[in-house]
Amino acid sequence: MKKVYSRGREALLAVSRNDYVTGSDLIPSITGHSIPREETVAHILSIMPEITPADVVMHVGGGSGYLAAVLSQLAQRVIYIEKNPNVAEAARERFFRLGVNNVDVLAQSAESQLELDQPCDVVLCTTFMADRDTLKHYLCEGGSLICLEGKAGPVPSMAMYVKRADKLERVRTLGWVDFNRNSEQILIDLGMIDEHALAKAKAEAALENCRVLDVLRRSLNIEEIELYRSLAQQRGMVFADADELLPTLKDELFRRFSRTFLDLSRIIPVAQTNDTVTFVTDDPDARTDQLERMSPNHTIECWLLGLLVRASPLRFMPGCRRLQTMAAVRLLQ
Repeated sequence: MKKVYSRGREALLAVSRNDYVTGSDLIPSITGHSIPREETVAHILSIMPEITPADVVMHVGGGSGYLAAVLSQLAQRVIYIEKNPNVAEAARERFFRLGVNNVDVLAQSAESQLELDQPCDVVLCTTFMADRDTLKHYLCEGGSLICLEGKAGPVPSMAMYVKRADKLERVRTLGWVDFNRNSEQILIDLGMIDEHALAKAKAEAALENCRVLDVLRRSLNIEEIELYRSLAQQRGMVFADADELLPTLKDELFRRFSRTFLDLSRIIPVAQTNDTVTFVTDDPDARTDQLERMSPNHTIECWLLGLLVRASPLRFMPGCRRLQTMAAVRLLQ
């Protein structure tokens, strides 16, 4: 990873992520792109052109406001764009409470032809746009557009464009950006646990030789289904019931992948259309990076399974293991 320039490092130190992502005003539907980890923000700053104190910067997909707050330490002015009015209003209140005075909040879609009082030197877009050309209207001549491209997902590619003669010219690919947050980070962001509780749970899990998430679930005294449904929402995953998927399992799709790979990844295929392959997992922290590389011509969709089964002889077996066992029995018949 490239090093962040000195002013960028100072900006990261000046802004506490916890002020923007932890608390009761955090909208439950906000996910990874909207509340990036500090490491993710540092990586973005390291790969994009350096922001100067005279720059006007627009951030599209503002979310909780954390990234915009970091940008406000670097630029003269930041224009925060967020199409969800509830998310935008919560961010506006945070900026006011924390004394961030050079961020203007616009609760609109960037595709709705915003009226600005001055053009921007940089537009940073951390959400996927159907038509990136819409953003050129907000740039000054010679201004830079930094945006996501390729397939939507938690680890997209970021590219740089420059506006010349009222057109966007692609300059280069900047690199991959990892917006993933694991289940522990999500629970901290939701204000359900703190760093002390996490450290205690990790120590207890090591002694019991079990998952940290299982210890946290017990200490929080919440049902597995409730916890997994919340984690699925935060990860942008569909929440599914293992029992409902068992009758629809496609044996021929299961045969395309090695049993060892499926066992180690805790991910199994359940459906395929012309352009999408759907997998399921009982691990909230499952990654699909390798699957995307294995299936470059398909969009990978990953669902999170509930662990409870209403009626099954395999009811004490984790969701993916149950599906794998049922598929194996079918293949032997």
